[in-house]
Amino acid sequence: MIISIASGIKLYNKLPLSMQNLIGIILHPIPIRYRGHKKVFKIVNLLIKDNEYRKDGGKLLSNMIAHAHKNVPFYKEIIGSLEININNSMKIEDITNLPIITKETIRNNDKKMIADNFKDFYPGKVKTSGSTGVPLEFYIDQGTRIFEYASEWRVIVENGGILGSKTATFRGNHYKGNSKIGPHWFTHALSGELNFNTYSMDPDACKKYENKLRTYKPDIYRAYPSSLSHLAKNISGEMISPNGIAFCSSEMIDEQIRYDIKRTICPKIINWYSQSEYVVSAGECSQGNMHINLEFGMLEVVDENDINVPDGEIGRLIGTSLTNFSQPFIRYDLEDMGSIEDIQCECGNKNKILKQISGRRADMLKLPDGRMISTVMMQHWWKHYAVEKWNLDIFDWIQFIQTTKNKIIINCIPKDQIDVKQDLIQVALSELWRGEIILVVNIIKDLPHGEKWRFCKNEL
Repeated sequence: MIISIASGIKLYNKLPLSMQNLIGIILHPIPIRYRGHKKVFKIVNLLIKDNEYRKDGGKLLSNMIAHAHKNVPFYKEIIGSLEININNSMKIEDITNLPIITKETIRNNDKKMIADNFKDFYPGKVKTSGSTGVPLEFYIDQGTRIFEYASEWRVIVENGGILGSKTATFRGNHYKGNSKIGPHWFTHALSGELNFNTYSMDPDACKKYENKLRTYKPDIYRAYPSSLSHLAKNISGEMISPNGIAFCSSEMIDEQIRYDIKRTICPKIINWYSQSEYVVSAGECSQGNMHINLEFGMLEVVDENDINVPDGEIGRLIGTSLTNFSQPFIRYDLEDMGSIEDIQCECGNKNKILKQISGRRADMLKLPDGRMISTVMMQHWWKHYAVEKWNLDIFDWIQFIQTTKNKIIINCIPKDQIDVKQDLIQVALSELWRGEIILVVNIIKDLPHGEKWRFCKNEL
């Protein structure tokens, strides 16, 4: 019996933190390669040799379209009626007459988007936070997770890192009991990373984290840029990791954040672009360009009429996954804006460059004790902790707006015939805030239009 990566992670995350840490310590002497990462190492080494996946995703695209045509109800009729020529060297231009799908398309078609043979790919079910609209549920292949992780390490290695080297993590996945634990870290059994609690980064906690990092001496930092920047501002003395690399994702990086991290954490930063849906990704090279990872997905840019625009012109980003066969995302609206450029980069990577990424603006919620909670951290805490602990899966859409240090306005669309449990929301947010807060709940009927509303906004 094969247990999927998603199932394994889910089971592991349900354990108490003390048990997770104990397992991590026990497994620590075992190299990461032999801790479920053997296939990742193999793929990374193949990609670094610049094999066919790096040069041209045509064969991968052909495999995906042929699979969708044969096994996915939603695409069986569409692809056949459009008489698409499925061959071994397809290009993204060959499928531009397929419809662009959105989150709404997937919700409205539900099971029709899932492959008849989806179980063959050992998928796990994923649910987004609904940060830009209604939450979305979908399947992700085990192979997709492996390829995403391999693509990340390939970019790290090409920027001078060593595959599987010592890593410290500053992301929002330390949500379990964070307010009671305070400053805390544990060794993650599956990844081998030292995982820090980013929900407790007041000045005193940051000092403790600095001391731990100076003794741990990580080579790689996996982090939300806002978390690492906040840590950097609370560090004094010499740079912690003079030869280290910060692999940052999920938020926009501005020059101030880069300056903060390079001043006290490490000299090199890799910016990474991807989505919860695992559709496409792009990673920053040594020359500062974001190359699209053709081993993982293909990217288009379209205008308001869904027509492809020339290279260099800004438009909506549309992605096609090349690895997720259980529920293919073909010409999927990523809800981000950007442009693509085809230039000769000095790093040697011939893949096109993703430029001018917009969206993903990360407001910081400012807590009274000096902690900072970014949008993506708030999403992670809400989805994985608050919803489960207080049974708050009662919204089709929700947004948090901070107006003063102790006041939160909630705009929300409740699920049909479900009462908003304001007292439970109050308790949940008070735990995160570590104190009393003023809560105002506004129930709205329709999703707001105009501005691309974020999960969290700060109006201080």
